[in-house]
Amino acid sequence: MRTNRWLFSLACMLSVFVCGNAQKTPSPFQRGDRVVFLGNSITEGGHYHSYIWLYYITHFPDMRMRMYSAGTGGDSSWDMLERIEEDVYGKNPTVVTATFGMNQKIIRLQREAAVKNDWAFVDFHNPVLEVNRVQQAKDPRFTLMQGDRIHPDNHGNMLMAYFFLKSQGLAGKPVAKVDIDASRRVVLANENCFVNELKVSDKGTVSFTYLAKSLPYPMDTISRGWEKKHTQYEATLYAPIMEDLNQEVLRVDGLKGAYRLEIDGDSISTFSAEDLAKGINLAALTNTPQYQQAVRVMHLNEERWNIEKRFREYAWTEFYILKRKGMLFQDNIAAMDTLRANLHTNIFLAGHLDNYSKMMCPEIREAWNQQIDMLVDRMYQIAQPKVRRIELIKK
Repeated sequence: MRTNRWLFSLACMLSVFVCGNAQKTPSPFQRGDRVVFLGNSITEGGHYHSYIWLYYITHFPDMRMRMYSAGTGGDSSWDMLERIEEDVYGKNPTVVTATFGMNQKIIRLQREAAVKNDWAFVDFHNPVLEVNRVQQAKDPRFTLMQGDRIHPDNHGNMLMAYFFLKSQGLAGKPVAKVDIDASRRVVLANENCFVNELKVSDKGTVSFTYLAKSLPYPMDTISRGWEKKHTQYEATLYAPIMEDLNQEVLRVDGLKGAYRLEIDGDSISTFSAEDLAKGINLAALTNTPQYQQAVRVMHLNEERWNIEKRFREYAWTEFYILKRKGMLFQDNIAAMDTLRANLHTNIFLAGHLDNYSKMMCPEIREAWNQQIDMLVDRMYQIAQPKVRRIELIKK
């Protein structure tokens, strides 16, 4: 069955949705969607699609969906078309994003194609270039790319994810918001969460139970991936990601002095009454139980990405080498002999041979697919929000 929702994306810098919206911003993904990110090496080796899925898992843990990378290094748009049947439609997508190209002319052509075909369109290129321009004015050595100046590093991938999610209208949707008037012992407002059992003791301790419908969005502080030197978190230094996508705000008015914040009995931090009256962003506190819960989801998602990367390297070998030899998916001794005989013709083939020697075995592919399925199940299980007990203890 053909998908009726496309999204176009210009590789390192541009994105177009195929979803039936001519030059309109794409709508958010829906429960049950199967989203395939078609692209070249920026998609194959990049984390932007993984970061997008992580947002959806943590912010909409009850809205299960699947996302797949269909990136293959070195692909042109024609190469992508050549493998679209097996590598994209074979995943039964409901939404496809296409990401390719590296210059202004291609951006213009993609934008025109989106209008002509009634596809949604997201521009990565210009927003990312603008970040580079602003930062390079301060430091000419600054770049969002890896050493090759082509492939985005982790902070560049996070910016791509941010611009993508923002284009879907998700900016401003909070993790949760709680507004309490302690002097009157009332909950003034609660958004995307439930607040119960509010108490204010004679000593001034404020306590209540709190169930958010979302988790904070975890930001990885480790540089992950081949030749990556920067982290996902660093993207927050160059764009209002926390302000737009990661607000878990606790506001308490009617207090005096300083208060120690405890969640589930764990001491988190100390805040003044003035800070609490303005509101604190719990999502910025990495030691809260809910943030650490989200971190576990993040690590499971990273492991899923690592296994999926093996499938993308296998796809590269099949489509970039073997299909051109008339040996697509033969996966036999003759295919291995052909690869060995062509090691001198492609500098990347040697790095993929070990992976192919394993993945040519259907049992290996089945086992690794089962691992991915298990990781996805665990991500959604762990992402389910829990009731927390919050206390503000006067010091």
